[in-house]
Amino acid sequence: RLRVAARHPRPLRHNATLTVHCGSAELAARVRLLEGDSVAPGGEGWAQLRLEVPLAAARGDRFVLRNGSETIAGGRIVDTQPRRHHRNDQSTLEALRTLLEGSPDDALLALLARMEPVAWAELAAKSELEASEAADAIQRRIAGGAVVLLGTDALSAAATLISDDGFEALQERARLIVQMHVEGQPLSSGLPREDLRSRLRLGARPFAALEARLVERGWLAARDGRLDLPGRRAELTEEQQQAVDSLIGRLREQGSRTDVDPSLDAELVEYLAAQERVVRLRSGVVLLREVYEEMTEQVLGLIAEQGQATLGEVRDRAGTSRKIAQALLEDMDQRRITRRVGDHRVLRSG
Repeated sequence: RLRVAARHPRPLRHNATLTVHCGSAELAARVRLLEGDSVAPGGEGWAQLRLEVPLAAARGDRFVLRNGSETIAGGRIVDTQPRRHHRNDQSTLEALRTLLEGSPDDALLALLARMEPVAWAELAAKSELEASEAADAIQRRIAGGAVVLLGTDALSAAATLISDDGFEALQERARLIVQMHVEGQPLSSGLPREDLRSRLRLGARPFAALEARLVERGWLAARDGRLDLPGRRAELTEEQQQAVDSLIGRLREQGSRTDVDPSLDAELVEYLAAQERVVRLRSGVVLLREVYEEMTEQVLGLIAEQGQATLGEVRDRAGTSRKIAQALLEDMDQRRITRRVGDHRVLRSG
């Protein structure tokens, strides 16, 4: 927050380059006015200083702006680590006023609204309050419902915090992301939950809390590691139904020696996998569900006979290719049916 010297003959203009004096430091800075294009002599305004080099300072420190020996303005530092603010934005100006004039509770909430979701340690450090004062303030806001702890009931350094309003906005954003996905891919069984977590940039525990809330409110439905709109059903067009019938017929004809075809319609394959009519393995292998189950039984029978089995033996027993046999065995390893010992597969005990 700055005030232009009343005796200064000219207004302070937006983007003026001046010298900042703070403590013993003296450095150049560009002055970005956040409300209007100028501040008249004797007037006050909000500004963001883009410093030429870093400055060691704390919230509340005083500074002076000069041009040579001429004093232009003076002010008080309100935020030492700000993002680049939009000019003439009322929400930004209100948040800055809260930081300047509000209680510790209000100041923390104003900071949180600009950073959420955020770890408590980061928020506390940015507030520049004493540790006990900051903890007491945020606990009051949590108790009053203005702040939400995501994925935990206890305040710790790593705990993720978000304002109540921010939590509502986050839920809306999550639902919109899922909605856009299923509208763009109507045959999909929903958006993989890990994709949504990545896009929201949340840790595992905060995301689990968000997901639980969305499902509880009936905004999203969780199925097999995916999130979808409640009650939505994938409907095939006549053309898509013909493509599905053709693909199923082709896979049935090929049996255990199905092609590894990168041109397969990924959306149709995902639809059939969700319907449990096909199984997708690594390396682009797609098998009919009944063929996959039959091949799995053949592997189990071979291991039961011999105690172990190599990739080549599995390939010959199932009458398939090496690539498909490899994909099948990797799938069985992942499902913890078998495990690899050297060049052999054996059954997992227990």
